[in-house]
Amino acid sequence: MYRIFLCCLLASIFSSVTKAQTIDDNIEKGVRLYNEMRAYEGKLTNATTKDSNITRLKNYIAEATPLFSGALSGGTAEQQKTARYFVTMLQYELGFVYGMKGENFKGYDVLKKIETDIRYYSDSANFPLRYKYTGKDYVIKYSNFAPTAAEYYTGMGEICTNTKKYDEAVGFMQQVISFPYTTPWFRYIAANKLWENRRYQNKRDEQYLQFTMMALQMCSRVDTMYQRLIRENEYAGMHDFADTLDRLIQQNPSWGKKGVVYATAATYFDSVKDNTAAIAFYRKAIAQDLSNKKLLKHAIDFALRTNNAGFQMEVSVAIATAAATEPDEVIRNLDKVLRQVVASANDPAKHFSEMRGKKMTSRRHSGKIYHASVELPGAIESFVTDFLDNNAANYYYWKSFIDEEEPAQLKGRLKERYKALCDEISSIYPDAAVIYQYNNENYFQIKLNKSTTIELNYYYNEGYKDVILLTVISSYPK
Repeated sequence: MYRIFLCCLLASIFSSVTKAQTIDDNIEKGVRLYNEMRAYEGKLTNATTKDSNITRLKNYIAEATPLFSGALSGGTAEQQKTARYFVTMLQYELGFVYGMKGENFKGYDVLKKIETDIRYYSDSANFPLRYKYTGKDYVIKYSNFAPTAAEYYTGMGEICTNTKKYDEAVGFMQQVISFPYTTPWFRYIAANKLWENRRYQNKRDEQYLQFTMMALQMCSRVDTMYQRLIRENEYAGMHDFADTLDRLIQQNPSWGKKGVVYATAATYFDSVKDNTAAIAFYRKAIAQDLSNKKLLKHAIDFALRTNNAGFQMEVSVAIATAAATEPDEVIRNLDKVLRQVVASANDPAKHFSEMRGKKMTSRRHSGKIYHASVELPGAIESFVTDFLDNNAANYYYWKSFIDEEEPAQLKGRLKERYKALCDEISSIYPDAAVIYQYNNENYFQIKLNKSTTIELNYYYNEGYKDVILLTVISSYPK
């Protein structure tokens, strides 16, 4: 009995090893055919691809696919994933060539069937994949596959647009826009198709405006080689999208934030150094009573860089007008006051003596404080204080309690005002990086330079009220 059992066991082990070797051998043969198919397909072009080429690709698939079947039905989990991947890629290559040949319906039928597999492998957790080839161990990383996924989503978006499957096309194109491995060129194609979809359906709505702005933005981000490709092939370019944008706004006078839309478009033209279009759209924005000071400051920067003194004056007047009509008194005066305080803070050695007046007391702040020589109109109170008991640096603070209310658990009117103040400070210093201390959105901070920081905090003062506190901190080493 013992000898019979041992013989059976050895036979079982030998069978398992042979089976594993056969599966690995067949995967290698299938991969070799896939590589040959890729090399053959790489020689095809839009103009030269014929039905005979499609037949040749199908023959590759017919020969290679059965070689992966053993792994799919009886291989290890790793062999199954690898086999599934190559079966998917075989079909992808065929669908890609159908699309290249302009046979959109056939391309859709092939590519749609592998959508589930493409989405499966779009999850990086399903990598790496491993297989043996010419006696060596090969690994497919997620980064090897991700560009193909981006290409798949882009191609499906195009094919769905061409076959009038508009809703489905939108889903694929939005996937292209958000996919981390998407290239600027694919994003341009996706945004262009989203724009086309809305145009084909003659829907003059705000989503059309949104897609148009996205197309304008993505077109501005492709490099000069692709910009030339767009021109030479007469693809839709920035001026086409800008014309649509202009028509949509003119046809929908009730839409809000028209000035912001025009000014944002101007920044895209500025980024590609199309100064003529940029200034035209900035002027359209100003004509629409643009009050977004961050965008107006971009316009000032543009005027300075292009040495356009006349336009600089136009924008300066627009900024002054926007500030004059700001209903919030604190926001209306914030730019001027912060620049005064920061100018003093940038020379920390004399900052405190310049800013400090007589001693005062506060119901909102404990400790020794002083009147500030610069007040913030509309704020509850402004003052300065210092902290000298530090062996690393001296710190001087200009503080302004902007607003308060009965405890509201950090929401409501004060929350909205806090957000508006954050936006205003960001617009005053557009080049300064914003961080939120403690990863808390209520603790806004920007560091202007090594010695000066601006903080805006919205917090519940224990036992008191919800408050908004603005602080400019200056420091210098001892």
